[in-house]
Amino acid sequence: MTYTLSLNYLYFLRSYWISVKKLNGYHLPPPPHFLRNKFILFPVMYKRDLYGGSELRVPGPEEIKELRKRLGITQKELAELAGVSQSLISQIEKGKVDPRVSTIRKIINALEKVSEPRITASDIMTFPAICIEARKSVKVAMELMLGSGFSQLPVIDFGRVIGSISEETVLKLLSEDRGGLEKKVEEVMDPPFPIVGHNADLDLVLELLRKNHAVLVSTRNDFGIITRADVIRFFSKVE
Repeated sequence: MTYTLSLNYLYFLRSYWISVKKLNGYHLPPPPHFLRNKFILFPVMYKRDLYGGSELRVPGPEEIKELRKRLGITQKELAELAGVSQSLISQIEKGKVDPRVSTIRKIINALEKVSEPRITASDIMTFPAICIEARKSVKVAMELMLGSGFSQLPVIDFGRVIGSISEETVLKLLSEDRGGLEKKVEEVMDPPFPIVGHNADLDLVLELLRKNHAVLVSTRNDFGIITRADVIRFFSKVE
């Protein structure tokens, strides 16, 4: 007797998640873990042995070839990702060799990595970014930070980002001049936060956040913002 988890059904679930993700403005976290592990790539098939036990059947040559083509990668690209030769991938897909379990595992991991949805800046950002006008007072900026829950704000002048201000800047100002809250933001502001496109990869965002309080995300009509708290909040929701 054979028990099969339908490959087509799993593809449907994955396609559905991606569609919903797009419809909701890229604000959903990655799919649940069971949609991201190797079972999304290969049907899990167990066969009963004579003693009532079961064993896992490894994917066949046609399955590997079909999934590679579905993901839109070449044999050469799959070989590089899996750390094997292109000729070996070709032989496996043609059924000319019986690869080791460790080799199959490398190929599965490579296909799994390609199949995972890429996390971008638009997945994590808070939109729209709350900004402070350059000619406003530091006191107004401080009140805006307290009211919005942000520790830093982009500074704008006629819709253009020209700087930034943070709680750290305000505290430093107060330690030097107790009357500094009446100064204009443009007098004490720091350099502007780096700006990335809405499709910027998560790795780039994380690298920028190592050296900056926040990262601005450019969209068609406005700016979004990503802080370290946004990243932590995003991953706390991922299963």
